[in-house]
Amino acid sequence: MVISRTALSAWLRELADAVDSCELPSQAGPVALEGFRSLKVSVRQAYGGGFAVKVGVKFPRPAGLDPLAEGEEHDDEEYGEGALPKYKSLKKHMKQT
Repeated sequence: MVISRTALSAWLRELADAVDSCELPSQAGPVALEGFRSLKVSVRQAYGGGFAVKVGVKFPRPAGLDPLAEGEEHDDEEYGEGALPKYKSLKKHMKQT
């Protein structure tokens, strides 16, 4: 989304109000912000004098979808045939050889 220099401060105030109300407006409809993990706002100068703004929201993964619990590493046998190992374990393996 490209916003003019004069409208940027008003847009940022609207964004702060939306975060306070836990509902972020978007083109596809409002997004509920309850339990969000992080919110990233990027503002860059766009060609033509305005600003290109982008908002990213991350939510925590549901507990059942994460195959590896935090801090645990599993052997490659648990991935099953044809499944690729995680990059971190592959990098450690390559360092050792």
